[in-house]
Amino acid sequence: MLALLVYPVAASQPTKSVVYTIEETHRLQNYSTNAANDVVATILIFDNRSGHASQHVLSEQVEVDGVPISPDISSTEDNRIARISLGTILPDGSKTITVTQTIMVDKVGPIDPNTVQGNVPADFLVYTEPIANLWESDNQVIIGKAAELTAGQPNFYLKARGVFDFVKDYLTYQEQLEEHGAVWAYDHRSGDCTEFTNLFIALCRAAGIPTKFVSGYSYKSGDENLERMGHAFAIMYLPNVGWTPVDLTWPLHQGQFGELGNDHLVQLTSDGKNMVKDGRVTVPGNGVTWSYDASGPNPNLKFEYTGRITREIAVEAKLTGGGIQDNMGRFSVNVKNIGLQTVTNLRVELSADVNYFEVPPARDISSLAGGAQQTVSFDVGVKADVENSPLKASVIYDSSYGTFLAEDQISVSVIVSAPHGEAINILLLAIIAVIIGSIIAVVAVLLRR
Repeated sequence: MLALLVYPVAASQPTKSVVYTIEETHRLQNYSTNAANDVVATILIFDNRSGHASQHVLSEQVEVDGVPISPDISSTEDNRIARISLGTILPDGSKTITVTQTIMVDKVGPIDPNTVQGNVPADFLVYTEPIANLWESDNQVIIGKAAELTAGQPNFYLKARGVFDFVKDYLTYQEQLEEHGAVWAYDHRSGDCTEFTNLFIALCRAAGIPTKFVSGYSYKSGDENLERMGHAFAIMYLPNVGWTPVDLTWPLHQGQFGELGNDHLVQLTSDGKNMVKDGRVTVPGNGVTWSYDASGPNPNLKFEYTGRITREIAVEAKLTGGGIQDNMGRFSVNVKNIGLQTVTNLRVELSADVNYFEVPPARDISSLAGGAQQTVSFDVGVKADVENSPLKASVIYDSSYGTFLAEDQISVSVIVSAPHGEAINILLLAIIAVIIGSIIAVVAVLLRR
């Protein structure tokens, strides 16, 4: 019913995209002796995203007990929600909801710091307010630290960067059994991606930088269990730029500031108002909420969740170089299909500064099956001495979802040597010069006599 192409892919403009298929299964079980009537389940589903993320839903299907349905789908300012009518769940009975979505994800950023100009619009100041037990930006310690980290910085980019660098280095990464707010993270100096994100958000909000929470997944190669890929990061609002991603822990000890890799899938963004219940921090995500009617004892409905992710389309390019001999360098591009589906019409080419390098023509690979790889080698001529000049490898390829691009880059430093024949001529000239000099010296001595 909903197996629709939501977002067309422009084949004429290759993008650094990866395509994933996510299948989420929610099984609602009635563990009581009383029927639950008019059961309605509400599920958060993936949406198209732009700006802070580049994510496009290519197709989706929702099923109940294997039968495709058309749920009632609505969107808030930040998220997309499916409302599914399940009818009656009898005692010891169950209903299973399966949501399958295929999503194309692109890289985002980095942004140019010089584009961040001006002040935060008044409409966005709501995203600088404190949230009790979560982002305590009105806490005096948080206020003082935020002022210290942003003092003297001329724009919001540098203010946020100061907070980012501090949190990344201040906290020690330790997985937590429950979620904690910013003050807890500051006091304990530890946490996982949630605590890193919460402390960053609180400090930014205390510094007047609008910030939100993002919940989603970070893809780990070799693992299809979606639950193990759960991840949290933030988005910040920068004047004249808009909402921009910030990941404190991916990769660990490095993070991503103002950019985001195509291994991140966004399921939810939040202003924090739905993240605290009875003083406890909760992260909305893959859970199901439901309502129902019942006569007699209250039915005991519980749900079981499983999630699976498959990387359908993805190609990895790895550029390596050997030694330079006779002003000629051998460089190799290892092209690996790290997706499930076969890709075709792969065009591998190098690009470099033509003042220093002579780059050979592109090479073609007709097709590459999932998991297969092939190495393409190039002989690159060197024209002049060069230090740390970029050499880039690009692989443009076709897939069932359009034309995509993979890239890699290395820096090359070379001292040009004289050609072999020229080197011999220079040596001969040096020897001749020495002989002539010796003869002149002998003649001069004889003339003095």
